[in-house]
Amino acid sequence: MTLAVLGRNTILVHGRWCPFKPGTIDSVDLVVAQRSNRHVRTLSRSTAESKLPIPFDTARSFRRCQHLAAASPPEQVFPASCQSIRMRCGSFALRLVAVPSDEELKDALVARSWAEQEAIVAADRAVRSRPELLQELNRRAAARGGFLPLTALPPRPDFPPELATLLELNADNTCWVATLLQERSWLGRSLVGEQGADCAWMIVQHADRDRELQNKCLELLAEAVRDGEADPRHYAMLADRLRRADGRPQLYGTYCRLTEGAALTFTAPVDNPHQLAERRRALGLPDIATDEAGLRAGDSLIPYPPSRRHAANQWPNKTPKL
Repeated sequence: MTLAVLGRNTILVHGRWCPFKPGTIDSVDLVVAQRSNRHVRTLSRSTAESKLPIPFDTARSFRRCQHLAAASPPEQVFPASCQSIRMRCGSFALRLVAVPSDEELKDALVARSWAEQEAIVAADRAVRSRPELLQELNRRAAARGGFLPLTALPPRPDFPPELATLLELNADNTCWVATLLQERSWLGRSLVGEQGADCAWMIVQHADRDRELQNKCLELLAEAVRDGEADPRHYAMLADRLRRADGRPQLYGTYCRLTEGAALTFTAPVDNPHQLAERRRALGLPDIATDEAGLRAGDSLIPYPPSRRHAANQWPNKTPKL
């Protein structure tokens, strides 16, 4: 869906309507936005469009729209603090969303995420330089099915300074994102751009000491993927990470690598492997053969700006359905 501001209180919404039958309730998303620093943002995309002029605050103008004859909107649809309003209009359930762009938030996400990535590299190097600590962590990882990221470790006085710095930075980033998400939905590309959305995901992906936050974000990402606000890889990689942390098989095969014989191998078991292709297709992921081609081309398939080199690891142009 795309949109354009027509006046102070009026926008033009291009939306896709679901098939309608009398006596049933079908859902349709109308995505709207307010001016923000001269920007009018594209919130999601659709191929089938109908143009509906909808003012924010008058029921009479709603009634001028053929499909919204029974609409009775709130007195103030978009207060300053509003992120999303759900309402039923006749036989349609509507979701109205106000999402101004936020360049400062995007810059903060990028800075925090990149700082944490640098800290991970430094901490990993420091751990590898301490054979006894490395052996201990390897034993603990083996007891957990081979999965024990550094960001899941509780702080300890004997940790090298680089690891202590990582854990402190990781805790601060986790708390910061959790606070942001108390007041808004997922930090998607309409709000912070594709780079900002990638960085938001990366921070959550490494919030391993706050499983409650990660599970909440998985739910937010499911909706964000449907709306085109998140990359399907964001959802898939977080889902597989949570399952690995629980000792369960991965769903989407995101934990994989090329072996010395140049064959793609999953580094963790896959749940019902014969259904893997269908799960990936339903989410909007490319097939495994395409991922293998990306790995051969040197792309890590991590949905994060420095890694997005191959066509297999780009933001999708269409909105997939979960």
